[in-house]
Amino acid sequence: MKKNIPWLVLTAVVMMVLPWLAVTFVPAVSGMAALLAMFFCIDPLWSLLVGAAAGRDVKNMWVLPLAAALLFVAGAWCFLDFGDPDFFVYAIPYLALGYGAMYVSHLIRKRKKK
Repeated sequence: MKKNIPWLVLTAVVMMVLPWLAVTFVPAVSGMAALLAMFFCIDPLWSLLVGAAAGRDVKNMWVLPLAAALLFVAGAWCFLDFGDPDFFVYAIPYLALGYGAMYVSHLIRKRKKK
């Protein structure tokens, strides 16, 4: 559990604080570009990173990719459009990326032990 806390805090920052920063401080003209960069670059890369980290200790850290997807939806609902189900269109691939990276990371770690 203690391994999860720093990852969960960083995930909350990436998935919740960054949208708030984009909505609050980025001018409206470039706000859409900032959100697209988050949706298509930052958030998927973070999901991959969290999944790869979870693959090192699947038994204790399996919840991290799920938390990343849920925190993304929570952040999007809080700061963009509350209750909009379209954000699940992004959250489901983030979840798949996270668990896919976890699986690959686990397989690589398993092969190195042999």
